[in-house]
Amino acid sequence: MKKITLFIACLFVFASLKAQLPQVKDTWQFGLSSGVGFNGLSGGSAYDVYIGKQGLVAGSFLEYRLSEIIQVRVELNFEQRHFNSATYAYGLRDYDTSSYVCADCYYIFDVNYTNSYLAVPVYGQYTKKQGNISFGFRLGLYYSILLNSWNQGFEELYIDPAGSRPFSLENLQPGLYRIDYSSNTVDVINTFDSGIILGVFTKYDLGERFVLQADGSLHLGFTGLFENPSAPVVNNRTYQLRLGIGYKPFL
Repeated sequence: MKKITLFIACLFVFASLKAQLPQVKDTWQFGLSSGVGFNGLSGGSAYDVYIGKQGLVAGSFLEYRLSEIIQVRVELNFEQRHFNSATYAYGLRDYDTSSYVCADCYYIFDVNYTNSYLAVPVYGQYTKKQGNISFGFRLGLYYSILLNSWNQGFEELYIDPAGSRPFSLENLQPGLYRIDYSSNTVDVINTFDSGIILGVFTKYDLGERFVLQADGSLHLGFTGLFENPSAPVVNNRTYQLRLGIGYKPFL
């Protein structure tokens, strides 16, 4: 609810700016963009390793000029944010006595997650133009909905027969236990994400109506990646590089 309130507040701010700024020509622009996102992750624990992977970013945008230097921009994007989650524990420990149950025993969890989101970023942007070339920076918020999550990997537990003999292991016999994953993820990844965006961009006019665009941005997530509140606190931190083409319908 707090995240939605932030979006509404931004819209009111942009509307207030519009009422105070002079009218400009060539106010509307829309277009398409695509590129690549490099998904880094922040947070975690000493026993868990999270490695982000790259994925596709593609979508559309609508831009409105409040003045020669200030614009409002809204996007609708498809984003892939992939990552690997791994846990390695060698030597099972008896927590009552803090002694090893079995030095040769181990536990491994190694799973790749393929996540797809529908994201709606809202920006305020500053633009400086020199001839046919423009450059500037953006500051905004985004809200995204998880469309699909797929996991691929395995979970493995090994209890060494010789090393475990002096100890009592409830419901487990010595040996190798393994689960392979290759299916839709259920109740693992949070169904939504939100955060702040910082970006820079450049534009080149290809005539009166068409504009070539290139941008780079950093997306810092507010919402925890995992749905389970007892899971490690991990947030999305994505870097995006994109190319796009814009069209001015009203000159």
